Amino acid sequence: MEEIQQSIYKVIDLHYRDAVDVLTLWMRVISKRELNYERTKEKSNYELRVEPHGVGFRIRWFHIKFTKNNHKLIRIAKSIPVPENGRYGKEKFKYAEPWELELIQQAEDEFCGIRYELKHLLKAHQSILYASKSKLGNEPLTGILLKDRTEITKPTFSEIKQSLSR
Repeated sequence: MEEIQQSIYKVIDLHYRDAVDVLTLWMRVISKRELNYERTKEKSNYELRVEPHGVGFRIRWFHIKFTKNNHKLIRIAKSIPVPENGRYGKEKFKYAEPWELELIQQAEDEFCGIRYELKHLLKAHQSILYASKSKLGNEPLTGILLKDRTEITKPTFSEIKQSLSR
């Protein structure tokens, strides 16, 4: 059973790297637009996050809004719930500009398959943990967190903009 668990971890880790690659590409396109256009209209209204969560990870979108509180500008990030089918539709992004909506849909084309497979891998992992507890005389398996198995990379807009401006 331990071999099966390790195989599941290997696939989850590969999907995590793929998701971070798509996130980096999305951030690169947003950064290029923000560097090329100084108008506030070209700023993104949405943020994409790939977050480690237990033995797996989450891919979520956030709506970004800036409000003034007295003389302070506050950034509010509101999470958009992931739909049951694992794919965000256009109707979830009602504040997106046309260029931004197209970019979001391209990212979602990649993330939809990753989310679907990840959901089933995590269910299989949970089943293996339960099955290992039922074996008499053996030590039950425990889950290994994603952050303990692989290097967590979080690209930032400032790093990407720096590399683009060179």
